[in-house]
Amino acid sequence: MLAANSPSALEGIVYDGGSSARPDRYDPSFWKQKLQKAKTYGILGPIIKKLEGYNPVETAFEGRFKTEKLWKRGLNKRLWVQEAISEYAASGCAPGPVSSSSLASSSYAGQRTNVSTEALRASLTLDALDCAYVFACAQFLLLAPCALAFLTSFNTPRAGLSCRSLTYLVYAISQVCEMGLWAWEARLKTRYGARWSETQPVAKRICWWGQVFVGFVAIFAAVGGTMMQLLGVYRSCACKVPASYWLRLRDPDAYIILSDNTAADIDAAQRWWTVTGSTAVGIVSIVCALAWWHQRRLRKVFRDEADKIESDRIC
Repeated sequence: MLAANSPSALEGIVYDGGSSARPDRYDPSFWKQKLQKAKTYGILGPIIKKLEGYNPVETAFEGRFKTEKLWKRGLNKRLWVQEAISEYAASGCAPGPVSSSSLASSSYAGQRTNVSTEALRASLTLDALDCAYVFACAQFLLLAPCALAFLTSFNTPRAGLSCRSLTYLVYAISQVCEMGLWAWEARLKTRYGARWSETQPVAKRICWWGQVFVGFVAIFAAVGGTMMQLLGVYRSCACKVPASYWLRLRDPDAYIILSDNTAADIDAAQRWWTVTGSTAVGIVSIVCALAWWHQRRLRKVFRDEADKIESDRIC
């Protein structure tokens, strides 16, 4: 339910027959704060107010629940969990401290036992092993295609770090840095909570400017690399020269064979393109199979939980 792209199912479950609820209040983002400040200026104010309401990207859902940006969904779900635990503790239903094993031993369909806030928080918090699993899976999904593309471009048509392979390397490094900055921002937002918009710690500024810089490098590598590929820049002689010879292009070793059908090129293509291409197809197939199995598993879990709720109502 929480991972769905469409909130229509959730809207149908909690709909009470009345009108749509008033939208929740959210802390304004950095750009919205700047936009609100710009409204106070004499010239920009009337222009911005005239343009309000014109959004080139309209949402397809008209309800209380809205889809969150893809890179903020993990943090949003974590904040939901923390708020749910706080409300559970404030409701007075939580008993005194108990062992964490009591949560696993309690039966959902049988006699329910209230658990302590500490046990609930421990069961819903990622431990070191969970974080290691998430880190390893994320790095694999990110670096596997980048590594295959880098190996192919590094070894063909001439072994060495050149324009194309350097683009893949810069993109992979920028994405790893961006993931670290996002994780850092998530920890800061969890730490400051509702005071995140008002507080201005040094770490917040460093994280924001780091995301801007690394994001610019990543966009330049992705969009710029695509444009250079479409324009044929990578096929030029200059881009085939290894990076070690960029400052001494007159060196005899920087000579590039203009023909694309040399025996060395064909041999390198047969050795690297076939291996990396087959590996890429295998990785994509495995990931798709796991995703298919995971969504089937989630549906089964949902049906089992729904059956438990129905059996409790009958009893």
